[in-house]
Amino acid sequence: MRIGQDAAIDQSVPSISIYTMVGCQSSIPTTGIYRQSSVSRCCTRGLADFKEASDKYVRITDQTANGNTLLHIAASENQMNLVKELLRYGADVNASNDQSETPLHIAVAWMCDYDISRCLISSGADLLHQDLDTTIRGADGMTIAHYVSFTKQSSRADMIRSLGPDPSDIHTTDHDGRTILHLAIRRGNFKLIDYLFEQNTEALEQPDHDGRTLMHYATESRRSTQLIDLLYRRGFSIRAKDKTGRTVLHHAASKGNLTAITKLLE
Repeated sequence: MRIGQDAAIDQSVPSISIYTMVGCQSSIPTTGIYRQSSVSRCCTRGLADFKEASDKYVRITDQTANGNTLLHIAASENQMNLVKELLRYGADVNASNDQSETPLHIAVAWMCDYDISRCLISSGADLLHQDLDTTIRGADGMTIAHYVSFTKQSSRADMIRSLGPDPSDIHTTDHDGRTILHLAIRRGNFKLIDYLFEQNTEALEQPDHDGRTLMHYATESRRSTQLIDLLYRRGFSIRAKDKTGRTVLHHAASKGNLTAITKLLE
């Protein structure tokens, strides 16, 4: 329901308390008529206020004048916990506004936080939406796939969906020359690492712009021991140097990773 429309409340639709959350007093009755500013503000203050009780409500299906839902606004305001709560209440992850943008469009365009994109994807966001550009980059040059790879929880299915319809996107690097494999190794996500190595593409394995190899990135992970073993078996050298001459051991020392240092000195 659009804000400003006078309609009877559908009792089958979950309602969400917002007036305590937005910190305003209102005598507007719960008849389906709400101020657009209140709907917008309800998603800017976060989950703590969201959970406070109130006698005034906004429906999970309400939209602002331009068609944005609560989920669109929460995504644009980088409110991760609120995004999760709205999804739990049954918010439509693929709802479109007047520009045919879904919440995932908003999350990608703003690049608020990779967790929000991953959360929306995991909740069924349509990565094949006709207007969703999976190649769009944030300020650091990262795409959706980079953000998905930069977490331990992402699955193969998340990665496949985040790459979109063009398989060549798997080779994309960010402004530092990092591929999605660099980031998956840094996070120690073996599910993604195995999947990416299965693609048999050397472009994923190239050093970044500073000459740091996958082995360098392995020393940044809490799973460095297993990663070093895995990469060594695949032919990566522990003696590799970056463009400043720092070896993998130097890199491990700079990160204070004693476990990686011990492993490299075996």
